[in-house]
Amino acid sequence: MTGIDIPIDLQNDVFEAHLWNTITGVVRYGRVFRTYRDDKMIPEVWVSGNDYRDVLLNDTVPALHFFDVVERTGLDGAVVDIYFAVNVSILHSSATERTTEDALKDAATWIQRGGIFTAVGISEGYESWKQWGMVKKEDDMHPFFLFKVRCNVKYSLFC
Repeated sequence: MTGIDIPIDLQNDVFEAHLWNTITGVVRYGRVFRTYRDDKMIPEVWVSGNDYRDVLLNDTVPALHFFDVVERTGLDGAVVDIYFAVNVSILHSSATERTTEDALKDAATWIQRGGIFTAVGISEGYESWKQWGMVKKEDDMHPFFLFKVRCNVKYSLFC
């Protein structure tokens, strides 16, 4: 593993250890690649060899997330969006109100505490995911919640 994959994997380790880690079935993807099919952009993750798999929304999982490298900023930095699709009713089952703010706080907390990425913005709802061809407006209806956190990260391309 080299370059941008190092901080992504380290942040994913932080998520695995702390973010919704008591909830069974959370799906944690690393960096996705943008693949275009039928004029739609599809996120794919590398599995092994030349094998890639589409990242699909799945309402049977309590949460999933993945990392999208938006832009490289020289040889040692990047802008990365971390996408989250969550079922807030499962993540915060004892809550008596819509808990989207709790889901945002959970994710932002473990990005900050990880010390690897610097969060610079949050966007929520369908609009934050609409670039991905597999997403429909109804994918962001209670109890399901879509959001992304835009981050900056420094890394070494040559390690």
